[in-house]
Amino acid sequence: MNPKFNFSTRSEFPAFLNECGLTGTGAEIGVQEGIYSEHILKTWKGSTLFSIDAWQNFDAGEYIDIANRPDDQQILLYANTTLRLRPFGEHSIVWRMTSEQAAHAMPDNTLDFCFIDADHRYEAVKQDIELWLPKVKSGGIICGHDYVKDGNLYNKADGSLIGLFGVQGAVKEFAAHDGWNVHVTESDEWPSWFAFKP
Repeated sequence: MNPKFNFSTRSEFPAFLNECGLTGTGAEIGVQEGIYSEHILKTWKGSTLFSIDAWQNFDAGEYIDIANRPDDQQILLYANTTLRLRPFGEHSIVWRMTSEQAAHAMPDNTLDFCFIDADHRYEAVKQDIELWLPKVKSGGIICGHDYVKDGNLYNKADGSLIGLFGVQGAVKEFAAHDGWNVHVTESDEWPSWFAFKP
């Protein structure tokens, strides 16, 4: 029997991992500036966190998201991330590659958790879950960010398009098929979702 999720914000997730004894290897997919990876590494007592991001620009017609920045900005984000995570030494491994490339490089049943925060479109989230679920051990946690209403999301201040989101649809589909009990951090402005892998 898995422990009950007892946290209301994603900032509390690393401490929950410690409580559950999930202190081996983890991964964050979609790192951008490395801020959440840094937070995990400061609190989590795990041995290794893989911080994975392509840090490259994708065709804006295919990938509509404010995180899809020009390549010159991506180079700076990558450099800043490596500097941010350097103090954690061997506990932090940064992979500059796509989610798919990284999944193929990661052995199955390796991860205690995988936090997905990459391309938020339905098809991309579905693919990421399909790619990364086998990498998570039974009893580990598959999870991700931006569990918001599906569709186009706009900035409340200026009306600009933030991105096209399909996270809820993809997660609900897997939850229904695999019998997941999904926990959502409703207290976060940008909620995250969490489920134990059976």
